[in-house]
Amino acid sequence: MSKLVFLAIILLTIISPANFLHKTKAVTIINTFYVSDLQEIDTKLLCQSWVHFFEEQTTNDSVQIYHSKEFKDVRPSRFRMQYTFHEDGQCDWLFLAPDDGHYFKKGNWNVSKENNILEIVKDGKPEKYKITKLTSDTLYLKPIKPTKTIQE
Repeated sequence: MSKLVFLAIILLTIISPANFLHKTKAVTIINTFYVSDLQEIDTKLLCQSWVHFFEEQTTNDSVQIYHSKEFKDVRPSRFRMQYTFHEDGQCDWLFLAPDDGHYFKKGNWNVSKENNILEIVKDGKPEKYKITKLTSDTLYLKPIKPTKTIQE
């Protein structure tokens, strides 16, 4: 078989309608993942204890990955942020104490159902996160940096 015929067969295989359809399905699946992010959050899934798994995060991504306490064994670490969200809008969050005597503090939380923004109030200061994924055992939070206002 000549090189030209071999290259023509490879080229036709790459641009064939079946292959194009397969790639289109892959793009549809990827788009579905992002569209699902816009669905309303089921706060019942959120109401449990969550542990930060920083090992699963990529260095280039600001999304924080949490798993339920029952998800899998947690490897030892000096500190792992933990949240427990209660149905009444209260929460417990693990405080990073300077003397390594970490303890839970009380706070409040709510979710804006229009845009899936989770607001956690810690010591009277709100922190906001975009919920990008929520299942029964996985929670992805993207921190939203507060906008600075100019004081007159």
